[in-house]
Amino acid sequence: AKTEIAERKRDYMNWQLTEQIEEFRDEMEQMLTQLPMGGSQFLKLWYDESKRRPCAEFVPIDNIILPFAATNFYTAQRVTEVQDITEDVFQQRVEQGIYRDIETYSVDQNALDDMTRAKKANNKIEGKKWDENVDGTRTVYHVYTWMEVDDDGRSKGKLAPYILMIDELDNEVVGLYRNWEEGDETMTKLDWLIEFKFIPWRGAYAVGLPHLIGGLSAALTGSLRA
Repeated sequence: AKTEIAERKRDYMNWQLTEQIEEFRDEMEQMLTQLPMGGSQFLKLWYDESKRRPCAEFVPIDNIILPFAATNFYTAQRVTEVQDITEDVFQQRVEQGIYRDIETYSVDQNALDDMTRAKKANNKIEGKKWDENVDGTRTVYHVYTWMEVDDDGRSKGKLAPYILMIDELDNEVVGLYRNWEEGDETMTKLDWLIEFKFIPWRGAYAVGLPHLIGGLSAALTGSLRA
């Protein structure tokens, strides 16, 4: 009986990953290809109510911000996911009730100066040229953290896991959600991001090939100079 249950679960999960979640293979391949370059990469899994199915998305290390003193990704006091979304997607999330309906400012059409060096380098590799922000791309921070919310009767003023969503342009909180299973008295944090490491190292971030090569070249240069 246990073997039959296990086989049913195996077949169902195989169907989910190969057919139902149509983007899973592509997102997984992107993540695994980028893993040696970044050292750490992430895969996000969640259930989409509009699509009525699980979804998967590759989240590069460039879009993950951890506290300097964090020693582990899963036990970090705060994990911030940086989402660059278009104005249309932002409005869709407002209509779906994911974000608060706030009076938003229009995005600067020439926001190139606000891009990080990593984003500029990535766009150069892909051959992208940022002439104008015609799609109204804006940044929203999804912060997975522990907070004390007095008005929330479920947490009763204690530190509890929440997801705080902040729109960078307006500097406004657009969403706040509990991040534990309803009815869970222990309020155990839910993990939506799965971490993959190339070579585990000290601290929360792993190291990749560029980090190793850079370290070796610096050591060789120092030896030659000595």
